[in-house]
Amino acid sequence: MFESSESLLAAAFVLGFTAGISPGVLFALIISESIQHGAKAGIKVAIAPFITDLPIVLLSLFVFQQLSQVNLLLALISFAGGLYLAWLGYKNIVTIPDFSNEVVKSNSIRKGVVANFLAPGPYVFWMSLGAPLLTEAFNLSVLTGALFIIIFYTFLVGMKITIAIITANVKKFIGGRVYVMTVKILGMVLIGLGVLYIYNGYLKL
Repeated sequence: MFESSESLLAAAFVLGFTAGISPGVLFALIISESIQHGAKAGIKVAIAPFITDLPIVLLSLFVFQQLSQVNLLLALISFAGGLYLAWLGYKNIVTIPDFSNEVVKSNSIRKGVVANFLAPGPYVFWMSLGAPLLTEAFNLSVLTGALFIIIFYTFLVGMKITIAIITANVKKFIGGRVYVMTVKILGMVLIGLGVLYIYNGYLKL
């Protein structure tokens, strides 16, 4: 597909940057946590791929060679991820926001890790596009393969951290009523994503 290390590394940059700013599970969760608990909580969600994606990449590389198993695996992941996202969305809707200055434990990194691990998006990316590109990069050289991973995740996570910081600062300019409405709307977005994932899982059976 690509004939040089430079083109592969350019692809890693484009894919990482695009994935970092694209709407999805982590995008919605980063905004939700940043608004409710500040930039630090959003950043904890943003770094979830550093924790979850190694087994996802290795599993995707393996399953990529066993194409008959892909649909069933993605269906099961979609069901589990959809239910988890719907639960997170429900919590957003029913939880009464705390406007005090007291620091509230948010478990943001756990939410990010579980949501990213159960979201079908990373699996779909690595099985359909990431695995063949990474294989091609390592076929060129070990250095090219390593740089592909480093560049991809630097821009993926870096852009999500940027989103968390921007969102937390925007929070200062919105009032209490808008704050509550935003959190509840994000809850509905998460539920909607959950339903969509469950439906997509059903289609893959």
